[in-house]
Amino acid sequence: MSLPDLADECVVMEHGCALDDIPAEAVRDMYMSLYHSHIPHLVEIGAIEYDQERDLVTAGPAIAELHTHMDLSRRSLCDTAERALKALRNAISTDDGGCGLTIAHTRETLRNMGYDEDAVRQLIRHLERTGYIHFVDDCIRLVD
Repeated sequence: MSLPDLADECVVMEHGCALDDIPAEAVRDMYMSLYHSHIPHLVEIGAIEYDQERDLVTAGPAIAELHTHMDLSRRSLCDTAERALKALRNAISTDDGGCGLTIAHTRETLRNMGYDEDAVRQLIRHLERTGYIHFVDDCIRLVD
């Protein structure tokens, strides 16, 4: 698969909509992130091979190990997401602001559970993508 095609697929998955509805800048940013960060790391661990001259990405010898790792990570993320939702529900029940939780309060709640900033971003993105939360102005609302 060409790296531009891979970037297109990744950005569509991340945004959850058609490629035509995604700003070109987001697609470019995804390409650059893949090219400079993710591709070199995946090549290093043998999960993929990258032909820079042809800009092609192919499966590497360790791709099966990566699939196993990703499956385990997904299961772990589901458990993590459930714990995060419980903590956010508890935080909302003690917050009288009426808008759900502010983004800052959401981040603080998740950091208090021991997650670093990167994990907090991933959790919030996962919860939004899976429909458990949505953003309203500067607040996060949980979907029942």
